[in-house]
Amino acid sequence: MSYMSIDINSLKDIEKRVNSLSKSIEKIKSSLSSVRSNIDSTVRNRSGIDSSMSSLIREVGERERIMNNVKQFLNEAVKQYEDMEKELRRESDRIIENSTPKTGIIKSILNGLKSIGKKLGNLLKTIAKNSILLSPIIIGTAVRSIGKMLIERGFIITNKPIEIVKRDDIGLPILNGILSYNPDEYSPYVVLLQKRLIELGYGDGLEVNGIFNSDTLEAVNRYKEDYGLWNFGEYEGKVGETTWNHLFNNQKVPYLTIDNVERDSMGIPVFNSILSYNPWEYNIYVVFLQKRLIELGYGDDIEVNGIFDSKTLEAVNRYKKDYGLWNFGEYEGKVGETTWNHLFNNQKVPYVANSTQNNIPVSDEMRTYVIPISLDQAVKNEYNAKWVSNTGEITYACVKSGGDKWVRASEDDIRYYLDPKNFINHDVYKYQFLVLENVPGMEITDENRTRLIDEINKILEGKGVLHGMGAAFVRAAEETGLALPYLVAHCILETGWGTSKLARGIDANGNYTGYHNMYGIAAYDNAPLTNGLNKARSSNWNSVEEAIVGGAHWIKDNYAGNPNKNTIYKMKWQPTDPLGLGQYATDVAWAVKQCEVIKKLYELFPDAELRFEIPQYVDSKSGDNVGQPVQQSTPSGNGVSKTTNVIEYVVKSGDTLTKIAKMYNTTVEELAKFNNIENVNLIIVGQVIKIPVKTADTSLPTSQGGTATKKGCRTSKSTNFKFKWFRWTFI
Repeated sequence: MSYMSIDINSLKDIEKRVNSLSKSIEKIKSSLSSVRSNIDSTVRNRSGIDSSMSSLIREVGERERIMNNVKQFLNEAVKQYEDMEKELRRESDRIIENSTPKTGIIKSILNGLKSIGKKLGNLLKTIAKNSILLSPIIIGTAVRSIGKMLIERGFIITNKPIEIVKRDDIGLPILNGILSYNPDEYSPYVVLLQKRLIELGYGDGLEVNGIFNSDTLEAVNRYKEDYGLWNFGEYEGKVGETTWNHLFNNQKVPYLTIDNVERDSMGIPVFNSILSYNPWEYNIYVVFLQKRLIELGYGDDIEVNGIFDSKTLEAVNRYKKDYGLWNFGEYEGKVGETTWNHLFNNQKVPYVANSTQNNIPVSDEMRTYVIPISLDQAVKNEYNAKWVSNTGEITYACVKSGGDKWVRASEDDIRYYLDPKNFINHDVYKYQFLVLENVPGMEITDENRTRLIDEINKILEGKGVLHGMGAAFVRAAEETGLALPYLVAHCILETGWGTSKLARGIDANGNYTGYHNMYGIAAYDNAPLTNGLNKARSSNWNSVEEAIVGGAHWIKDNYAGNPNKNTIYKMKWQPTDPLGLGQYATDVAWAVKQCEVIKKLYELFPDAELRFEIPQYVDSKSGDNVGQPVQQSTPSGNGVSKTTNVIEYVVKSGDTLTKIAKMYNTTVEELAKFNNIENVNLIIVGQVIKIPVKTADTSLPTSQGGTATKKGCRTSKSTNFKFKWFRWTFI
């Protein structure tokens, strides 16, 4: 899509410059012809001057012809532009006199400018190609002259770049193609990209103009570096589907969708702004507005697209007229709090909240377990955890990518990844809470073994030493009882899709050692490659297959087989004692990075009865937690609580009993009965809801038996370390 607007003053200025240049070229041609005619013919012919001058005069003549064409076009363009402005004035006067809705006028403007814009674009290309004119180019963000005239007449016009793109069911934009550096072309996708980068803190000096310029490129590169997204070779500086989805699913600053708008106790979206005609820009609240208008019988020809277009404007005006809502002057065609509340409280068709939240299927089992400290305290524990070597070198328990090096993660970074509320409703990232063991529906049998091996091999085809290792992963899953999708995803992350030196058995000198380490086990930071290979040698992992199977046994024995560490989240976070309880990784985003592959691989087991265990922090002063446990459980012999705890949940704006029930994997009926609630559709902000939950034991062993752990966790015998993750996610 091209993006051009025309300013009449700039157009006239170029016309004057072209006229001046045309006259200059005409004088040059005349002067050259005069010089040629005055040179002695003998001299001209002997020196070859005549031929050169004739060629030069022809060239100048060609430039003169081009300039005459340019001059003719500009004369026509200025006249056409001025005629169109006069016509638009007459049209706007007619609309005002008829008191009809002021709709469709901008479309008329753009259609009127289309032919001029196309011609002007070709003209500018000709000018640039022939290098005959350097002047202010008239590409910008507003149709200035016409825009000013229309605004004065009461029409709505915007200087904002257009951002109309296709979106999914909850309002997330869907990227079409790949975005890359292109300073000459406008794209509505780049508008959204720039806005999202700014929201996520990557907007220093970034202007929202829809142009993928150098500032946008720099911001994209910084984002991809910080989040470990693949940014090398042909992928460098580009935004494809993976990077796009990462940006808009990044819960550090949630992108506003149907699922996460604030709602009141009845599930009605809370709205305290004003909606008005704006056919260029998507707004999630317009989606709610359009759906509600349709429900109430005002939806003739309305498309639910989040764009406040002429059809939506017409429906709003009809609704306000029918119900006697003020719709004159500055309020005409607008939806403020009064109109919004009238729409959603209209009992002609009672509003029923239909959010798509709670992406975990109802057949899946979601449990909570109590971490007996507040989230605030957990953040402090993780932030302050560090090791100091004999030489005084400090290694922090939580780090993040800082471009070409790893730096200490901030408390905000830690809080974001530590807080389960940021991920429990995410379609992908919820998988960090998945219990990492085989469950009913995931059995590997003689009937499905070959199919599973083939499917995994398709995923691993051409991926370094992982190529053809489907049978090894199936064997590892069968021997350890760990979930096959987890084992594959963990290996992919650790080995950079089978390309790391540690996975290939290559030492620091480039020599093949004959030993392989596929999970980065014992790859301590002081010498990760050497330490990792030493672990492989001592464990006799003398082939890729043995490293896959043997490493899986090590993880089962030291982590996933322990009910206190049987999810990726638990492997990453042990906030009651980060140094003593053996966290698997220092990378603050480690748990999230594996989820995409895990989810994809679980699609191989459509009948799996998945189990999710969600951590529950004791309520803190900041109110970050879901609820406060009022009774501690007593663990049974196998480490899992058999008692029922009660959590007190304080209702906040936007909550419904259905939403709370889903959050705690219970039913509305059970909550209503447990709390003596007669009207399940009526709860109020500040009300305390008591929730019975089954919790897993959080009492953790005080010793890991002296086992050395990796990447940010160690026993008293371990040296300090940090592990730099291979960036493997592709755009």
